Amino acid sequence: MSVEVERKFVCDPDIKNKLRDIGAVCVGQCRFQDQYFDSPDFSLTLNDVWLRCRQGCWELKCPAMEKMQGWEEDQAERLCTRYREITILPEIIAKVREVMKEKCEEQNGLINPLAEKEYKESDKQGPKEEKGRPETSREIDQKNPVTSLDKKPLNPRADVEKCIAAGIEHSNQCCAESSSDLSWLREMNLAPFAKFTTERCSFSLTEEGEEGGIHVDLDQADFGYCVGEIEVLVPDGKEVQSALHKIQRTAERLGLAGDQRVKGKMDVYLQMYCPEHYSKLLRAHVL
Repeated sequence: MSVEVERKFVCDPDIKNKLRDIGAVCVGQCRFQDQYFDSPDFSLTLNDVWLRCRQGCWELKCPAMEKMQGWEEDQAERLCTRYREITILPEIIAKVREVMKEKCEEQNGLINPLAEKEYKESDKQGPKEEKGRPETSREIDQKNPVTSLDKKPLNPRADVEKCIAAGIEHSNQCCAESSSDLSWLREMNLAPFAKFTTERCSFSLTEEGEEGGIHVDLDQADFGYCVGEIEVLVPDGKEVQSALHKIQRTAERLGLAGDQRVKGKMDVYLQMYCPEHYSKLLRAHVL
């Protein structure tokens, strides 16, 4: 099991030249479709657990570490995400069952009273980042001028609704699994809530005197959002700090500015097409 440490950034028109200037090498381009699953009450995503099928392969992303009370992140940590990636299907199913069981226990009154109080208070206050209605696609484009590159007149949410209406069997188109292999999805009442396609250009960078490469992906989603990602994979949590430093140095070499975390594709997708789900994730401090 690996830990993915990642920082997202806004792409500017010269980003590919900047990457080549610092010694990054383009390692290829690809196109893939992601489909994300959750229960009707969002048991997984409200726990920051993301079940994804990408081109027939199942992946589960879980938080790499829990924040302790009173712990304050430094700037490098605030700008990065840290997730454990599980790619072996039996382990994915076991972890999903564990999360769903914990959610069920919470709903039956076995929730930590302090956590419940904090959630209720944040629910009264409303989202910290968003006030009023969610931003429209046009407003997002104005904040990030490259999000409108090669925009296509698609309605991804409509595709997802059709997929849900057709039942779990329709997910075979994405996951290429037999109906018997999808029984665990039906058992836990998991259905797709998001589906989109990404065109990715990938770069690899190795720092002098350092082991372990740095990966930079430039992603263009089919709903019109473009974002860059600096990523370092480490075998366990012991090397997370080293990965954070590598990402910070790479960001400085690319001249990336700003002290606010950049939204990922899923953040923007949910904000545009699933505002209720997005709002719940904000109130739960997942996004």
